[in-house]
Amino acid sequence: MRVSGLKHPLSGAVYDLTEDGAIQVTTEDSSGVFDKNGVWISGDLRSCDPQMCNWIASGVYKLAPRRPTSYLQEEES
Repeated sequence: MRVSGLKHPLSGAVYDLTEDGAIQVTTEDSSGVFDKNGVWISGDLRSCDPQMCNWIASGVYKLAPRRPTSYLQEEES
């Protein structure tokens, strides 16, 4: 099951919160794992938007009465 995430409005990368609290960032051709401050942990993608990582890790976006248009619904695989 994929955890809810956000699609970056400029790069199109998808930012997902993993079960262990890290941020999985996925683009069309690569992915990487980062901490809540955007510091690289693993993967071939070595750069990200640290503000997006902080936003996803905080969970604040889930409290908004209206979801951002780039919000992705939970999916079961």
